[in-house]
Amino acid sequence: PLNLEEIGRLRRLFRARVESLLAVDDLVETVIEALDREGILDDTIVVFSSDNGYLLGEHAQQGKVVFYEESIAVPLLIRGPGFPSGAISDIPVQNIDYPVTIAEVAEAEPMVEVDGRSIIELLDDDRQNRALFIMASRGDLSDTDWWTGIRTRRFSYIRHADGSEQLFDLLNDRFQLDDLGGSAQYTEVRSFLAAELDAFESCAGDSCDRDIDDDELIELIRL
Repeated sequence: PLNLEEIGRLRRLFRARVESLLAVDDLVETVIEALDREGILDDTIVVFSSDNGYLLGEHAQQGKVVFYEESIAVPLLIRGPGFPSGAISDIPVQNIDYPVTIAEVAEAEPMVEVDGRSIIELLDDDRQNRALFIMASRGDLSDTDWWTGIRTRRFSYIRHADGSEQLFDLLNDRFQLDDLGGSAQYTEVRSFLAAELDAFESCAGDSCDRDIDDDELIELIRL
């Protein structure tokens, strides 16, 4: 548990970060007003997102580049042609999908092989079972700090550089407090996800677009 001094420091840091977002609000307003003045707002896609989420005391940590939901789940708001106003979706997407989406709307053809998919296409196909490849992505991490993983709608599976595994059932453990990485009951689930992770780590292009049905994973749980 964090002590009172640490909690106070993190609270001050949180407030400072929230206050700094006032400048972002001002920027968004200025850009939208300028696009409207020029008469091109309705022909412009505006994307608001972020890099890794930043932990401020969750799991007794401060920082990012970790596998917890507070770090890997970031905001994504899009307005413009091809995106219905007010629509909210929980289809899994990630940053490799952004450039593909913009290229589609701009009717541009990527000149390199892309791993992502158009978000418009994912929404149209209702890709509820799409699985995401996640990984530590900072160059200053030591060899032992690296990890890769898979995020399905229900499960988060992590493989660390030393070969150890972690597994979280997000439906029953939304705060990731119960690590099932050593549970015999979930041995077959881990084996399945480990094989999928191997495929993700060597994929390119279309082979990176993978679905994992959580209902099938649940059937692998040993009762």
